[in-house]
Amino acid sequence: MPPKRTFFNYQEEDVFKAIDEISKGAKIRETCRKYNIPHTTVINKMKLKYPVQRKMGPPTILTKEEESLLKSSIIAMAKKGFPVNKEMVVDTVKKIITEENRPSPFKQNTPGRKWFSGFLKRHPDIAARHAESINISRSLVTENALRKWHANLKEYLIAEGVADILEDPERIINADESGFQTSPSSGLVLGPRGFKNFYEIKEKEKENITVLGTFAASGTILPPLIIYPYARIPSEIVRQINKEWSVGKSEKGWMTSKVFYGYIANTLIPKLKENNTKFPVLLLIDGHKSHINREVSQLCKDNGIILYSLYPNATHIIQPADVSVFRPLKNSWKKVVNDWKLKTGHRCVTKALFAPLLEATFNDLSKEVICNGFRKCGLYPFDANAISYEKCMTDTTRHGIPEKPPVIGPEHLLYLELLMSSSRGREFRANQDSSWTGDESAKELFYVWQKIAKRVMQVAEEQEPNLEINPQTPQETLQTMQENIPTLEENVTPRENDINLEENHQITTEQINEDFNSNVDYLNIRTPSQPESSVIINTKHIELESPSTRKHLQPISPAFASAIVWPSESPVKGNQKRRKKVRLPDAVNSGEWMQYWNEKEDIKKKQEEKKALKAANRKMSTKNKKKDTGSDEEIPAAPRKMRRLRIYSDSDDDNVPLIVHKSLEVTAKPKKGDYVIVRYEGEYFPGTVENIDGDLYEISTMIFSAGNTFRWPEKCDKIWYLKDAIEEKIAVPTLANSRGFYRIPEMDKFMPKM
Repeated sequence: MPPKRTFFNYQEEDVFKAIDEISKGAKIRETCRKYNIPHTTVINKMKLKYPVQRKMGPPTILTKEEESLLKSSIIAMAKKGFPVNKEMVVDTVKKIITEENRPSPFKQNTPGRKWFSGFLKRHPDIAARHAESINISRSLVTENALRKWHANLKEYLIAEGVADILEDPERIINADESGFQTSPSSGLVLGPRGFKNFYEIKEKEKENITVLGTFAASGTILPPLIIYPYARIPSEIVRQINKEWSVGKSEKGWMTSKVFYGYIANTLIPKLKENNTKFPVLLLIDGHKSHINREVSQLCKDNGIILYSLYPNATHIIQPADVSVFRPLKNSWKKVVNDWKLKTGHRCVTKALFAPLLEATFNDLSKEVICNGFRKCGLYPFDANAISYEKCMTDTTRHGIPEKPPVIGPEHLLYLELLMSSSRGREFRANQDSSWTGDESAKELFYVWQKIAKRVMQVAEEQEPNLEINPQTPQETLQTMQENIPTLEENVTPRENDINLEENHQITTEQINEDFNSNVDYLNIRTPSQPESSVIINTKHIELESPSTRKHLQPISPAFASAIVWPSESPVKGNQKRRKKVRLPDAVNSGEWMQYWNEKEDIKKKQEEKKALKAANRKMSTKNKKKDTGSDEEIPAAPRKMRRLRIYSDSDDDNVPLIVHKSLEVTAKPKKGDYVIVRYEGEYFPGTVENIDGDLYEISTMIFSAGNTFRWPEKCDKIWYLKDAIEEKIAVPTLANSRGFYRIPEMDKFMPKM
């Protein structure tokens, strides 16, 4: 079969350039070789044998100018953050054809897949892509704000005397969580053509498991954290998880402050020490409320971890995990899950199987991907110019997009009132809900002030504060701000006590304590929409609970004795009864959870053995009674209380049992008829051996009586015991009186002190 002939190995723009150069005196063949164009093509076009602009195939439905306008509109909309899809383009063309009544080969004037494919070929600068969804706050991030954050980070480290962190990739760490679907989408799949009912069977379609990934700039993957929605992690899950990985628990399986605290304390810090990482280290996190709190801040401060918040709403630009790591990680996760389904025939990944498959996914992640993420974010090497500022919606590459003004907040209203006289401010507030009736020269300023005041009250209604403050109406909020204007005037210049999250994202315990101890806090909450804002929050009525004031802490399980848990717990209100249960850590290595379940299984095994022994006792006792009576009639076992009487001392406390002694070694094997001391449920009784069956001894025991004497019970109390339950062999008891009371000197050491 002859090879397929190729057409047009050159660009149409090169034809225009070649014709232009030849018309200016250049040689035809040299120019054609330069642009890789057949010389006959150029000659025929210059002689107008063929049109200079290539025209092949049937005419287009839209004119060239209309398609060019449509292309420009698509590009402009994409740059503004409002990309159009195929359906929107097709609907636009259909509308043009219908309104102008143009003839078209399309059914119902709707262009099909072939037309759309040809449109993309005619305009190669347009490509079909998946758009990343961002909220309005992310769209307002600016290049200047990111450069300032980058510079402030370096300035802070220099001020702390730890600027050498920026030269050591092992000490620059980023942690972020993401959700992994147990049944990820399979994407496009193959099947029979024309088959309408095409399904993929899944057990649970939208179940996500939260995973916290921690990565160093050197490409090192630190142990991740898997969070399950359990109060106690089941053993079948724990046994499938790598012993070095961390396991967290929360009510909904989401990241919480307690889980993040437990991960840093029990996994991250020990792993860094194991790797001989030099402290302090820089831990970059987003500003989620679960990451920034007093307990976590104090823990990091005590252990040489600098907790530094990324710029708000910019994690898609300057967070390595979002920029470079999670996308290839989730693509690999889909591949691992699909391969596992094909090999095993299973339909869904269960929680128990999740961790082994996720570990295989992390093993496929290369160091180069992680290092590229830190490089693209300008963190290592530390270079602000390496950041992809094109991701900013306000970037200059997005022509024709004006920067939106910042969101109006209370700080803007306060600052405006500071610039005017106090009398003018009182006049404005008096006419707040009406038209201006004062001086005509202040009319325009009044309406500006009125719009800002209305916007402030609207924001106060829409936004829910992060702190638990007393509920206030918008008018009360405005009144509170007006009352604090003198205080703001005193503090507007020196802002040393502010928590400036843009200039200094280091969260320290001293700053947090100072904020909570103040009646009025001036918090600098820096966001892209509020670059220089300060919000006044009244925390006068906030009740704080410090670890030292909280009571009724639950005991920690012995299996987690080495684990560090959340330092505080809510007290029990009133006289409410508390359920006695062992406290479990919120996040700890899976190896400690495995130890916890091993201990549980050991206890359960002992209980089962004890239960089996009691069942054997009942069975042997019934069998012997049948032999003694010579009847096949089954004799019911005596009640538990009748089978063993408890021995107590004569002290004031009626519930003091006998002292438990360490088992004594039996020097001689007891024989039938010998007297022994036997141990039963931690108590000791004298008795005689009735029968022997291997290591089982049927012993009839005596009960304690007055005057440190013993007697035989009215109903024979015979039970089968293991050999280990016999403490020692004793002499025949001495009869103390004619009423059947016996003295046993060997029992004195097992009796409580009187």
